[in-house]
Amino acid sequence: MYCSDAFRYTRFSRCIFTLSGEVRNSFTGPVEDATIEYFVNGEFFAITTDVNGRYFIRVREGDHVRIVPSFGLGVTVCPERYVLCCVCSDRFDLDFIVNPVVPDMVRISGALIAASPLIANATVNYTANGVAGSTLSDATGAYFIDVPLGANVSITAPTIPGFSAVPPNYDLMNVMVNTTGQDFTYTAVI
Repeated sequence: MYCSDAFRYTRFSRCIFTLSGEVRNSFTGPVEDATIEYFVNGEFFAITTDVNGRYFIRVREGDHVRIVPSFGLGVTVCPERYVLCCVCSDRFDLDFIVNPVVPDMVRISGALIAASPLIANATVNYTANGVAGSTLSDATGAYFIDVPLGANVSITAPTIPGFSAVPPNYDLMNVMVNTTGQDFTYTAVI
């Protein structure tokens, strides 16, 4: 809607315009109940999106508006905001794309367990997608390995003289989340 010149310059009246858009996740579609924060001439307001992920804001002609979706950590928003100076028409294209941040690395952890002594500073060998690597266990026998998201990982129990390890190795396929409990239990060989 555009104001006619006769109406636009009326002393006390200004046209009312609608600013609207959709909040959408690239993977799952419209985002219902997303919080949209906005400032009109510096004054703060907040609304939520409807079942179709749409939001609607009514402003007066000439208002200065900043629109910012409010999401916590773990998501990316594109664009981050809209800034409209001196609104003079309806806008129905103020869309936001929201996507979760996908980590590019995951952590695999475990411990080298023995009745006595603690197995500290032992070398834990592994391969991730065919690339060899190693890490040292800490003072308590704990170890961790950071690998690419989706990696196929093989971890081999360190050789400790006088001890045998159960299991001798772990084979993990397509690791998509942090994985704990990859423990090796050592018993004395007599």
